[in-house]
Amino acid sequence: MAKFKLAIFDLDNTLYREPPTLSRACEVAMARAVADVVPGMTYDIALPMAIESNAQCGSVAAPFFERFQLNHKDLHERYHSYVDHLVLPKCENTRNAFAKIDRNKIQLGILTHGSQGWAERVLDHLGLTEFFDPDLIIPFEEPGYYYKHDSEIPFRHLMAKAARKTGGDINTGEIFMADDLERNLTVPHAMGLTTVLILHGRARTGLPHLQHECEDVSEVLQKLIA
Repeated sequence: MAKFKLAIFDLDNTLYREPPTLSRACEVAMARAVADVVPGMTYDIALPMAIESNAQCGSVAAPFFERFQLNHKDLHERYHSYVDHLVLPKCENTRNAFAKIDRNKIQLGILTHGSQGWAERVLDHLGLTEFFDPDLIIPFEEPGYYYKHDSEIPFRHLMAKAARKTGGDINTGEIFMADDLERNLTVPHAMGLTTVLILHGRARTGLPHLQHECEDVSEVLQKLIA
């Protein structure tokens, strides 16, 4: 088994399994955020737009970016502040699995497309805050709104912060990245990181850029760290 020095986790639908209620919470949050920033827009108008967009393309933000020339700075943190984190399920098995990890031997980081505030609320709700170094929780806004499937920048950003804490370089072969989306693992695979897909009940894909496919984070920790 490889001796990893840094484990990077996605947040949403990785550290927990997304419930159906989260989708509606996101639609409501986007409608509230758009009503705040778009002149003349109301929540009652924005909500059906967010619902329709979510159903058609899986994004609650798409129509507002396109029609009103909004960008991430306009909506990102406001939107996440409105998402109800209390709909998320807690998993004691995940917490127990993290509690067994010797964090003197491996650093644990998070790379999320969510905001800093969202990450903090979710980790607190899940009872996982104590297991992650706050400096290694990297929200979407910190490196400059770069998507994981498009850029090495967020990965390099987190890796550099982790290396500074140890006083030496961390080789890409000593890092794994766990995410629930196959596309978010193409860049880290190309960089030389070990990639782990979280399945949450889905069938295994067998895709060549996925070195491990695990049911949940508990299995990841048992397989790659314990």
